[in-house]
Amino acid sequence: MAASAAVKAQHSSEVKTQFCTKEGCYKSLKFSDYSRPARLANNASNNIPVKLSFVTLKGVPEGDCEDKIAFNVGRDMYFYNFRGTKKAPDLNEPIDRRAYKGPQPTCHDINMITRTPTSIELIIGFTAGQIQLVDPLKRECRKCFNDERLIEKGAVTCVKWVPGSESKFLVSYNNPNIYMYDKNLPSIDIEPQLQMIKKGSGYVVNIMKNKPECNPLCRWSVGLGGINEICFSPDCKHLAVVSQDGYLRVFDFEKQELISSMRSYFGGVLCVCWSPDGRYIVTGGEDDLITVWSCHEQQVIARGEGHRSWVNVVSFDAYTTQVKEQMSLNSDDEDYPKNSCNHINNVRKNETIVSYRVGSVGDDTQLLLWDISEDILKPERIRTRSNRGSTLATIQPVLSYSSQTMKVGNHTKNFKNPLVDSQTTNKYTTYKRHNSQPDPPKLTIDRDDLILGSKICPRMNECKKIEPLLAKKIAYDRLSALVFREDCIVTGTYDGYVHVWARPNGADALDVGTLIQ
Repeated sequence: MAASAAVKAQHSSEVKTQFCTKEGCYKSLKFSDYSRPARLANNASNNIPVKLSFVTLKGVPEGDCEDKIAFNVGRDMYFYNFRGTKKAPDLNEPIDRRAYKGPQPTCHDINMITRTPTSIELIIGFTAGQIQLVDPLKRECRKCFNDERLIEKGAVTCVKWVPGSESKFLVSYNNPNIYMYDKNLPSIDIEPQLQMIKKGSGYVVNIMKNKPECNPLCRWSVGLGGINEICFSPDCKHLAVVSQDGYLRVFDFEKQELISSMRSYFGGVLCVCWSPDGRYIVTGGEDDLITVWSCHEQQVIARGEGHRSWVNVVSFDAYTTQVKEQMSLNSDDEDYPKNSCNHINNVRKNETIVSYRVGSVGDDTQLLLWDISEDILKPERIRTRSNRGSTLATIQPVLSYSSQTMKVGNHTKNFKNPLVDSQTTNKYTTYKRHNSQPDPPKLTIDRDDLILGSKICPRMNECKKIEPLLAKKIAYDRLSALVFREDCIVTGTYDGYVHVWARPNGADALDVGTLIQ
């Protein structure tokens, strides 16, 4: 019995090089993995997650690679040709490598609207609060934002280009603040003075009163905890924000209005992803669960159990999602339309998805795949704790404002990773230690919404529980990135490795449902 248990434990701890699902076997392609060149020293920090950004370029010269990949490792940023399952990369010949002596890159995003075969705009956020706009194809740094750290001194947690705009992008920090920048405007050179223009349940929007023609254009203060991730919907109209205070908040981005919210079972919400049709949102967090939330019903549909530690990334696999009839691909991506979104995975209207495939990775080094079908997605009536026999719980204000004030500009407590912000030695560290920004209103929790059993936070026995289709240990270190591509799955780990998993016999062999993009 003891020997059998030991063998079982050893087998469960082995890192898998392949795994099988109903559509076939996925295999790890070691020759296609990415990391820093072997001749360079290992300067990776295990506290900084590796993030991935992909872009496909049309009109490149014949023989050149259309797909590119950007990823951060420690103090470095790398930009390579991405050949997927076709050919091994030459790790000693990156298109661009940027080494930073002080702050470390934490996140990045590529502008899908302005890309050309000869130019790419990549924004990078850093541990000390700065943002850089670089062109890796031309190997140049075009502009720096918050260079003197007058606006924020904390770590950047997420950067996203604003859909439909060639120049605007959002930057979130390890405090409740999200800023909007315009690449064409200069940065403010004095201490900013804020003027409130919008206030809602649990959030406030300010503009720079003394320098309206400078960056940043505005600041959103959302909730009480650090912002972990922001994500635009496929229709480019809504913004999902997940925070360390345990909330998912969904905004009408243009109107700057909160639509609805959801609270985790406990702990912070670390990651978020929209379904390809924009009907559902999946989150993961410190409760070791994934949560499926319905945009139409504005309620939790199901929670998924299977992870043994924090869930760092959730993502929909559009290529194995099943639809009722043939889904037409969005061909707008090929022509780089100026008024399109910064998204390439849009789906056509009037198509019904009957089963979604979701993937998740986390600190437990496991990849979990989930199939979420129609019977799971059918909403159930969630009863409140105070009135079990009545109707659905109404969504009360998640947060309320008081006349007292609190500092949020220097708040760095709630970000999951202890990112360095001031222990650096280069020019980025020359800053004033006291931040004299005007204090926004204090946010206070409404106790009614903290009660388990409400619509925004149902108990575990009040919503459907789903189990993973597959759970496999695929790495030795914590997983921090997951991207589904047509011919492969790409994962990244904290120790600086990017792994490529080939789909069964290539994308052409997938016979489950209809491929969508």
